[in-house]
Amino acid sequence: MIAPRWFQHEVKLIDQDYFVFFNEKKCRWEIRLWKKHFGRWTQDKENIANNSLLVMTCCEYDENLNDIGFRPLDQRLLYALKKAKRNAENPLVVLREIDEANKKLEEEFDEAAEDAAREVVKSAWTIHHRHIFDIGKK
Repeated sequence: MIAPRWFQHEVKLIDQDYFVFFNEKKCRWEIRLWKKHFGRWTQDKENIANNSLLVMTCCEYDENLNDIGFRPLDQRLLYALKKAKRNAENPLVVLREIDEANKKLEEEFDEAAEDAAREVVKSAWTIHHRHIFDIGKK
């Protein structure tokens, strides 16, 4: 099976050494990268699995994240491929994004912990003073 020309063209725009391959055994599209041998790229079409690296597999997943097979080629896949390439080329950007997300989660956790502690103290104070006022009324 051959990928549509528009899709092949878009993949080549992302990286010249990427190519689209239909894996007939697994019944899914794969984005692959030619391996480098002795400083040059080897493009042996006869043995694609040994002469290329798997970059991305295009398949559908069910709600339990089990692979359920074939997925058509579309813009979502190209977006994911561009994002994966950007992340591979700029690991510091990815680490910065992870740090920012972790910091935000820590702040939210700290706020939630403070709110919970505040509620516990408020409840304890209310219970303690209610008991004192009840004793005074008798």
